Amino acid sequence: MIESIMDSIFSFASQTGYLGIFLISFVASIIIFLPPIYYLLLITVLLDKNLDPHIIALVSTSGIVLAKLLIFRASYLGHKFLEKDSIKKSRIMCWLQKFVAKSGWAAAFVVAATPIPDDVVYITLGLSKYSI
Repeated sequence: MIESIMDSIFSFASQTGYLGIFLISFVASIIIFLPPIYYLLLITVLLDKNLDPHIIALVSTSGIVLAKLLIFRASYLGHKFLEKDSIKKSRIMCWLQKFVAKSGWAAAFVVAATPIPDDVVYITLGLSKYSI
């Protein structure tokens, strides 16, 4: 059973190549609050002798970064659709903006360096108008 799964993954990787790896990384990262289960696919594809592991890492990282930038940008622009008066009056939003101003970079670094779902932090940074 495991051999058939490995064969199907290798056939997928050989048919689609690096573009398929990019698309899988992008689509899996753009889905909000999905744990990074596609890492298992990437580890399996790394075992394929026909693909360069350095290019796999570069292509996969490009797809993930593009997806996270789109999530951040959508939440950044989504700030305009929220009621401005309620944002100004909200203590939570004021606290959040102060926290992000002080340690937003640290939170973004920690969630980016760990395999935990990081969408909550990126959405919060975008809504707080944190600089990209």
